[in-house]
Amino acid sequence: NTYFVTADAQLVGSLGNGIKLQCSNGITPVISFAGGNNAGTGTSNTGTTGARSMKHVSATNYVTYNLYSDSSGGTIIPVNGTISLLSDGSVQTVPVFGRAFGANGLITGDYSDVVVVTITL
Repeated sequence: NTYFVTADAQLVGSLGNGIKLQCSNGITPVISFAGGNNAGTGTSNTGTTGARSMKHVSATNYVTYNLYSDSSGGTIIPVNGTISLLSDGSVQTVPVFGRAFGANGLITGDYSDVVVVTITL
């Protein structure tokens, strides 16, 4: 069974959407996004297979997904991809969106992944 074709999400926190940071003037922060615990595992029947994968909590099923820096899904944040921000000392927000891709044989239940985000100054 395929329970969905695609599903979209947005990173939302207590201080708003995305990742917010502020560095001293003259410091150029760079944010990188690791591949997660299951990168490259799983397939999709939607014509797109995500670079990252969420694993079912108790089975060997995977839902692939991509991270994006725009809500339309046009700008993929690749595995180990980086985003450089301004060095002007302002508060900056990096929006993060996700899109999961359905696949044949998925089972109901919880799927999860952990993506490490690193900020380099």
